[in-house]
Amino acid sequence: DGSGLAVGAPAYGTSPANAGAVYLFRRGSAGWSLVTTLQPATPVANDQFGFSVDMSRDGRTLKVSSLRPLNGAGNPVGRTHLYVRPGETWQHSVTLSPYHSGDECPTVRMSSNGETLIAACRSGSSFRAVTLRRIGSAWVHVAELPIRGFKVGQQMALDHHATRLWIYEGTRSTGGESGQGLLGRYHWTNGEWVLNATQLGNDDPSWPPAVEFDSAGDNAAWTDFYSATAGAGVIPQNFAGGNQHGAAYLYRYIPTAIPRHQPRPTVKAPNPDFQDWFGAAMAFSGNGRIFAVGASGEDSAARGIDGDRASNDSVDSGAVYLY
Repeated sequence: DGSGLAVGAPAYGTSPANAGAVYLFRRGSAGWSLVTTLQPATPVANDQFGFSVDMSRDGRTLKVSSLRPLNGAGNPVGRTHLYVRPGETWQHSVTLSPYHSGDECPTVRMSSNGETLIAACRSGSSFRAVTLRRIGSAWVHVAELPIRGFKVGQQMALDHHATRLWIYEGTRSTGGESGQGLLGRYHWTNGEWVLNATQLGNDDPSWPPAVEFDSAGDNAAWTDFYSATAGAGVIPQNFAGGNQHGAAYLYRYIPTAIPRHQPRPTVKAPNPDFQDWFGAAMAFSGNGRIFAVGASGEDSAARGIDGDRASNDSVDSGAVYLY
């Protein structure tokens, strides 16, 4: 309901280093205040607890990802920590290792109803998305989805009830060259994920920096650091001419016989500049009427709300834009 906030700090800690932590805030009549700080029961160096976090819409369930342990090849296996808040205090519920022994599953997303987890996993040279659902107090395996690509920090998005999924699926190579990135769009039908369409991006390894739905799944977006779309602000039609300004591409769900997402206006910063990394992160409000986009490379020295957008006096200080 907008009164709770979870902030991951995966680099927190010096002894052991980068063990990680998650800060929980609540908004009251006097504003935001820190309620508690979560850390693993046994901190481990470079675990990066808080690598990613998801909180349910009712503020009662929290998912925290961490990267350790490492497997024999030195790759992060990953663990998923679930916390619940039945009253006013957060309690550890369960820590989940990858469902399949030997898998690497460092990236996990939770639906905003707190009932579904999707893990992007690698097993040797094969990749899959593993779906777990909460039934009572247990997390139960319900589906497997073969996917074509994998990376730590894999971009995924789920709607509130986990009926729509967008997931990064690697690249499409042509002629031996590194190809365009692929984003798979799926919907849940008869107990499995069914592919609707694939979205092609660029050939940068970071693409797409972020993918998100609103709560109902009616609005969706993906971002592109290196967008060549010209213009500033909200752009109804795309034309080339931008210089790595970054952009967010919005879509609206159309409930046809084969569900699809129709492009909507493209969103850029009102003051786009080279490598401001507009689109580093983004979020919709629950009803999809407010859209927030982070620009981690914004150089303005302005503080607080608004200020001098033309300033470039504070390198990579960052900014968030609301639409």
